[in-house]
Amino acid sequence: MKDEIQSTPIMDPKPNLQPKPPQQPHSPKTLKVAIIGEPNAGKSTLTNLLVGRKIVPVCHKPQTTRERASGIITQGSAQITLLDSPGVISRKTRRRFQMSKSLVTGPRDCAIEADLLAVLVDASNKYTRNYLSEEVLEILHEFEAIPSILVLNKVDRIRKEILLELVAKLTDNYQDSHQQLKPITNHKLKPSIKRAPKMKSYIIIDESIKDKDSNFNKQPLEKSGGWRNFKEIFMISALTGDGVDRLQDYLYSQAKPGNWQYNTEQLTTLSPTQFVEEMIREKLLENLPYDLPYILKQSNLFWHMSDNGTLRIHQSIDCKRTGQMSIVIGPRGELIQKISKEAKAELEQAFNCPIELLIQVRLRK
Repeated sequence: MKDEIQSTPIMDPKPNLQPKPPQQPHSPKTLKVAIIGEPNAGKSTLTNLLVGRKIVPVCHKPQTTRERASGIITQGSAQITLLDSPGVISRKTRRRFQMSKSLVTGPRDCAIEADLLAVLVDASNKYTRNYLSEEVLEILHEFEAIPSILVLNKVDRIRKEILLELVAKLTDNYQDSHQQLKPITNHKLKPSIKRAPKMKSYIIIDESIKDKDSNFNKQPLEKSGGWRNFKEIFMISALTGDGVDRLQDYLYSQAKPGNWQYNTEQLTTLSPTQFVEEMIREKLLENLPYDLPYILKQSNLFWHMSDNGTLRIHQSIDCKRTGQMSIVIGPRGELIQKISKEAKAELEQAFNCPIELLIQVRLRK
């Protein structure tokens, strides 16, 4: 992996410029990988590391990724498209924080396109690491025909014996903590897995027993939150890069014959204006109170590349109430100046040119 800052721009700053069509190599191969997981699992950090440049925002707050962003990595005759989806959240959470509908449907939309599902789990989070969420399991069940892999992230923060326990829990589809199921004697009838109504659990139904007893009571079993159909397991640290090379080699090995969609210079599917909005949003998330960034609206007002090579960008942040405006601007305008300065530094590194960034905070009810 490349740690040094590269001097080449991530993309051409001309917003309406269409990417060049790809030049197909001999025997091209492709693979689309949907990276799904809980918020803050490290999906965006992993995407940036695999691509080798920062193409999607990264923040300690959940739902940093809002725009549908894909990272593109090319090696030899293989091209991998990384579908970096928003963190998997419930509809209840979406309503609570007034998040857009795309944040709920995004992970499933990525799975529809994918050739491989990469489930990312934060191994250092003791509250979520022992099980896969109901929403993740629903995606895995719905797209069971698509191969899936388990990627344990942030493994540098925990002990090895804990890792082994996590693998055992996360790779099992169900567990029975209350009773032992008898082995099935009729091999033609396999047990089926069904959802218990209005419960976050699974039930095991042995059809051979059900046929013998019409009064068979379906007892819900305690859900382990695991998935036993993972093809491979990877232990990585997206922050340090440990284990990522092995994951990347595996992705290239899974590529199948097919024409490339992107040229070798293209690293992301985001347009320049989308990229700018995402980088500014990252700074809003880092500097504003928890829920405020999710309800702000951003838009591009002006974009011009001057003759001297300076890119002039005028962005707006629309607030619904004057109180929100006051928070975003900050005392004596210091907070919005800080946000603008940090975003400007990111954009100059990405576009490799001088940036004049003006962020206007407006009241739009």
